[in-house]
Amino acid sequence: MQIIQPAHNKKVVKVKSWRSIKKDAEEMANMIKTGFKGYWKEAQALSHAQVSNDPQDFFVLNEKWRKTFFSCYVINPRILKKDFEIEHKEACMSFPFRKEVFVRRSRYVWLFYWIPCCGFCVPIIKKFKDMPAYIIQHERGHSNGKNIYNLK
Repeated sequence: MQIIQPAHNKKVVKVKSWRSIKKDAEEMANMIKTGFKGYWKEAQALSHAQVSNDPQDFFVLNEKWRKTFFSCYVINPRILKKDFEIEHKEACMSFPFRKEVFVRRSRYVWLFYWIPCCGFCVPIIKKFKDMPAYIIQHERGHSNGKNIYNLK
């Protein structure tokens, strides 16, 4: 598995079960753990849309976000509410040698999503602030066929 170059900008389809994505999700987690070649040294998250020509609606987080999200796997996420927009500087693993750009992001995000637990998926609703909120919005962009360089 590798990041698709150039990005295909396909929209994702809903995940049907943990079992259907487990292999890809674990491989993506390993990609984050082992690192990437290019300008950016550490990935915060990786969308399935970045690595699959048949993308499903999930993203994998860096281990450091496990406690914040209750898992490293965020499945079928839906943003319920956003608040307090600011300019946030960010980069993208799909474009490892491009410079960071300022993107308008909400500082607060309320998210409904599923996480794997004992072979099944369980629902979560949680409010996120600052970096976790920016990560969510960035990865949702990939799910909608967008990236930080083609948002407009």
